[in-house]
Amino acid sequence: MKLAIKALTQSDLSFFKVHLKYSKQKAINLNSDIFIEKFYPHLQGAMRHIKVSLTVFGPGGRGPHRLTRKILYTAGGKNWRLNGEFIHDPEGETGRYDKLVEGDLALFGFDGIDEPDSAIMVLVSSQEDPALFAGAHLRKL
Repeated sequence: MKLAIKALTQSDLSFFKVHLKYSKQKAINLNSDIFIEKFYPHLQGAMRHIKVSLTVFGPGGRGPHRLTRKILYTAGGKNWRLNGEFIHDPEGETGRYDKLVEGDLALFGFDGIDEPDSAIMVLVSSQEDPALFAGAHLRKL
């Protein structure tokens, strides 16, 4: 599994339907310096749509929310994107993604040798996971 951490931007938050007001992007940018150069270098320059099984955990320690989304790169794009339909709250979990704010964290795990076939996203909220959020911002050793 390939692991990365990303501080969410306002445009990343629009991937969650409740945060559409921030941007019409409906995707999370996957920075090429990590996603391509470190994880999947053979995808460099490829214009692809890769279907992945996505499992979202959190925020607030919430359990799995399983979805299918795509990772894509399009002509003229700067970064790859985790894209597809907006992520709505799962049934019975109204408000699950409401408290996410810019700067909250998404920890990603990608599986797949030549290209990702599944991904895990663990959301760490400054409001709902304060101890974990603070710990993630400790100085690197």
